[in-house]
Amino acid sequence: MDKLRRRIDIGNLQSLMIFGEYRRASLVNILRDTFKEIKDLRVLFIFMYSLDSLPHNFSKLIHLQYLKLKSPHYSEMCLPSTVSRFYHLKFLDLKDWRSSLDLPKGISRLVNLCHFLSNVVFHSNVPEVGKMKLLQELRSFHVKKESAGFELRELGQLEKIGGELQMYGLENVRTREEANEAKLMEKRNLVELALVWSGGGQPTMEDDILDGLKPHSNIRALSIVNHVGGTGPTWLCSNTHLTNLETLHLEGVSWSALPPFGLIHHLRTLKLKNIVGIRQFGPDLIGGITEKSFKLLNEVEFADMPELVEWVGELTHIYSQGLKQSDYFYYHSSHLSINKMLCELALHNLSEVERLKINDASLISFTDLQKLHPLRSIEVWRCNEMFLRALDDGIVLESVQSLHLIEFRVTGKSLPSLFKCFPSLSVLDVTAASDEDHDDEEVLLQFPPCSSLRNVQLRGCKNLVLPVEDGGGFQGLLSLESVLIDDCGKLFSGWSMGAADCNSINPFPPCVKKLGLYNEPSTLSMALLSNLTSLTELGLENCTNITVDGFNPLITSNLEYLSVWNRKQDGETEPYSISVAADLLTEVSRTKAMPAGSCSFQLTQLDVDSISAVLVAPICTCLSTTLRTLCFIYDYQAESFTEEQDQALQLLTSLESLSISECRALQSLKGCIASLL
Repeated sequence: MDKLRRRIDIGNLQSLMIFGEYRRASLVNILRDTFKEIKDLRVLFIFMYSLDSLPHNFSKLIHLQYLKLKSPHYSEMCLPSTVSRFYHLKFLDLKDWRSSLDLPKGISRLVNLCHFLSNVVFHSNVPEVGKMKLLQELRSFHVKKESAGFELRELGQLEKIGGELQMYGLENVRTREEANEAKLMEKRNLVELALVWSGGGQPTMEDDILDGLKPHSNIRALSIVNHVGGTGPTWLCSNTHLTNLETLHLEGVSWSALPPFGLIHHLRTLKLKNIVGIRQFGPDLIGGITEKSFKLLNEVEFADMPELVEWVGELTHIYSQGLKQSDYFYYHSSHLSINKMLCELALHNLSEVERLKINDASLISFTDLQKLHPLRSIEVWRCNEMFLRALDDGIVLESVQSLHLIEFRVTGKSLPSLFKCFPSLSVLDVTAASDEDHDDEEVLLQFPPCSSLRNVQLRGCKNLVLPVEDGGGFQGLLSLESVLIDDCGKLFSGWSMGAADCNSINPFPPCVKKLGLYNEPSTLSMALLSNLTSLTELGLENCTNITVDGFNPLITSNLEYLSVWNRKQDGETEPYSISVAADLLTEVSRTKAMPAGSCSFQLTQLDVDSISAVLVAPICTCLSTTLRTLCFIYDYQAESFTEEQDQALQLLTSLESLSISECRALQSLKGCIASLL
């Protein structure tokens, strides 16, 4: 710092930006002493761990025009009270202030402030904000939040504010004349406006008040929430004043008539929530349908509309009939999501839909799905008997490439029918239904020949069995790249150690690059994976009976991510005496089969349950230039870090992140921390 002081005239410094979150008292004192002579700063950017972090004469920096303050999380530290004295301040940046949200008294004296970047709560905490006439953004205003200083006339004096404005507490406005004082019509720079009531108010008065809150026609997004009046504002429901409106959100209103949505020609997003009295959504309700209506509308969301039973007409290429108990309906251009709707949907006009997500399989017709020619992805929950019967109807959905099924009943009939219905799949993700009646029925996992599957995920398919035969099961999937198997109890039952015919056959094709085996009870040897030399990711989690017999170290040569750990089950008192990770890494360190002169490791992330297996010189030397993330998890043996382990840890020169989780026997990190400093 002495060199810095000799080179720079600290007293005449005009810009000071100190990056980083420094907390040590010694460093704070050095910075305070170094910059104690500053007096003419125009720009200051500094991290505040405490008030002592500020320069000695901070309160005298009256020429400041730009101030950015950062603070740590969970601190009760308040902003310096002297901030409100910086009358020349034009730019106040508190986006990274994570401490107390109380503003210093007299903050409204910053009459030259143009930009106030901060948490939205700060914006709603400014009393007498009308004095800051040059302010260009005020994201939140709470009417009469306190007894004085939060009247709508304060907002009316801010002619330059633009962007987003959320107005809360509108139930505290008593008359239309008071509403007019906000002068929203004069705020031509506003783009988004939210008008929010929180209960209370008189319905007859609220109608007039809402009429008095008429915004400028430049508004592009409007939300009106919990207005208790009986009619909507004339500027929205009786004419087309908001000609530039693109997003409209109405929630918790009970108006006698809704706006003429068809006349809002630029409308792109429409959200209706908790609106009573609407039984049908169509031309008779929305009115004003012309050739220009809904040309741009590509996002529609209905939520909490208990009386809505029918959608008629063609809006955004959507046509639906017989909507009963319509709790949630969401359409966004190429994505349709339907939740909790016991209904029949006519989907033939959804010509742009590529992704379909539906909460209940009974809501869809496979015949209609055939008409969605661009359909590429389907996600279905609660795949009930109706869904299983539809698979047998002979309908083929050629366009579907990605299929996600949750609560699917795996039977000897349903699985072959599934592959016939969806012959072009590249992604198959199946989570089985919990079905005790069918769990005893063993179902052979066979994929169709010439399958294009690249990604297969199976969860909870407890009755699936992988055949032990050359070319069977996964072996015929020549494009397969990723496999995840979780809690499929019988899948590898024929591949257990000692079982006949499995010694010379591998269950997976050599093209697999990502493999995850989770909660696998079978006694399996690593020899089954010996052909997977292209692996980049390998996860073996809660596979307590896997052994390293027949382990081929070449499968680790391309690995970038490795996760190997076992977690003690609830109620289990005996700790694991053997770690699969320990055995695997020991084999790697002993091997002589790797390319000469290098361990050839590419690992960037390693999650293991054995500290002692990783922190040895041979392993850490191999990982020194690549490993960036290391996680020790569920190591129930280690009590502390030895000197040798500390030295090995220092070899990991590329390490950026070290985490230790659920290592309950570990009592001290003393050596480990010292190695990282």
